[in-house]
Amino acid sequence: MKKNNQKQSSAQLLEELSLAFGPSGFEDDLHLIIKEKLDGICDFDYDRLGSIICAHKSGGTKKDAAKNADKPKIAIFTHIDEVGFMVRGIMSNGFLKFINLGGWTTQTLPSQKVLIKNSDGDFVKGVIGMKPPHMMTDDERSKSPKLDALYIDIGACSAEEVINDYKIELGAPSVPYSDFGTLNKNWLYYGKAFDNRAGVCAMVQIMQKTADAGLNAQIYGVGSTLEESGLRGAKTSAMKIKPDMAIIIDTPPADDTPNNETAYPAQGKLSCGPQIRLFDPTMTVRPKLTEFIKKIVKTNKLTAQYAVRSSGGTDAGAVHLTEAGVPSIVLGIPTRYIHSHTSVLDINDIEHTIKLALKMIEKISEEKKASF
Repeated sequence: MKKNNQKQSSAQLLEELSLAFGPSGFEDDLHLIIKEKLDGICDFDYDRLGSIICAHKSGGTKKDAAKNADKPKIAIFTHIDEVGFMVRGIMSNGFLKFINLGGWTTQTLPSQKVLIKNSDGDFVKGVIGMKPPHMMTDDERSKSPKLDALYIDIGACSAEEVINDYKIELGAPSVPYSDFGTLNKNWLYYGKAFDNRAGVCAMVQIMQKTADAGLNAQIYGVGSTLEESGLRGAKTSAMKIKPDMAIIIDTPPADDTPNNETAYPAQGKLSCGPQIRLFDPTMTVRPKLTEFIKKIVKTNKLTAQYAVRSSGGTDAGAVHLTEAGVPSIVLGIPTRYIHSHTSVLDINDIEHTIKLALKMIEKISEEKKASF
């Protein structure tokens, strides 16, 4: 029964995080949720780009502060932004032109719904439109639409109506408009922004579970901003913390779906635990850190999988280059259909990620930190 309660807690938190509004560069609503969940447990700080940094309360005495200062710093990095859009043009007939905030492929966009935050802080619904197939040439039908060919329809008839009635101005941010629920099985969930609200869900629970645990380390939980726009918040928040080790929790694309067949088995399957990333073009994991993690997984019989990625990157690409270098590892919660309006994951993979991270934190010592 306790296990079921934990799953429900993760699902409820994931739902709240998923439905929150937070495109890249506009993450303030996520600050509020994180602060609410960690109120009384953590002190909060920010870098100048808007990343939120959570640190366990020290106890309040100078002796406590001095004792903690000698402990290694372990930072859990999770980016809080989601891929979204920004209004870049208001047409005379009331339609809106837009740019991407983060990486989108235009194939996923036509006919999808969006939410635009106006200057009053209210949400306006819209539908992404394009030329109908009946009016396309054969060449147009055979190609992906250009971003310039897409627009957002909010039902307005003029630019004046957009500005005066809908209160939408240039630069208004927007996100996918999607719901949240189970995909016919009570452990499979669908929703928007699982990249990386699933990671934030794990980070919050790790900070809750390590509070007052008497660990031989200082634990920081980071909600980094602007990851989808170039790992920007990870750079600035890592410089502020200067961690001795970093655990980056993100949501890599699952490769257990059709059209992903390769000459080797899938490395990011749903229901198989976190994907421990040993390499991607932005970072190679230190061999002793790989050895350390593999031993933890084997000794504790944890559910995990390993991956060597030929493309992509995470906040680790910025964090591990901080100052003289930060030993870093990526724990990826496999997620289908990221960077689209609706993604799918197994809630148990969040739980497995939390368990692995907690075991890693538990085993860290000053000697082990130096060995990496």
